[in-house]
Amino acid sequence: VLKVNDAEIMMHEVNIYMYQLRDFYTAQYGEAPWDVVIAEDADVTVRDYAKEELKKGLIRAEILISKADEYNVDLSDQEKQTCADEAKNYIKSIGPVICQDFGLSEEADRIVKEKQYLSTKVYNAALDELAASMDNPSDAELAEAFEAMYEEWLKEYTITEEEAWANIVMGSVG
Repeated sequence: VLKVNDAEIMMHEVNIYMYQLRDFYTAQYGEAPWDVVIAEDADVTVRDYAKEELKKGLIRAEILISKADEYNVDLSDQEKQTCADEAKNYIKSIGPVICQDFGLSEEADRIVKEKQYLSTKVYNAALDELAASMDNPSDAELAEAFEAMYEEWLKEYTITEEEAWANIVMGSVG
């Protein structure tokens, strides 16, 4: 549904996030959160905001993952096994009916978990490198330096929305 240079983000990955976001936003705004306006001046609904934040997060993760070699970061066999075990347990806890309704699978959740774990490791390695290059930075200064670096990275990438992305409706089933 999205491409970051040549890295493809598939619908089965997006389904995992959409299900998790459904839980998050219903906890925040009630059982029908999607049409709640959260930015009156811009007429932004939860549906619009959630989809845009999901897109930004997916792109950010792919960019971070693409920097793994640069930061000499990868997943160990143990970390991959942990992701697989967590995915198996998560999908089992949801149950087959919900998985069918929302298009969720153990394989997709494993991929999502591996991408989350690897992107976090790259992020932490980047922060460590930035911190070493700065004179005792505060957390805020470090976060600001990372965001500036990320904005430069972002310029190096071509982001492509496939037609399927336009058809995604937050809050829909499956």
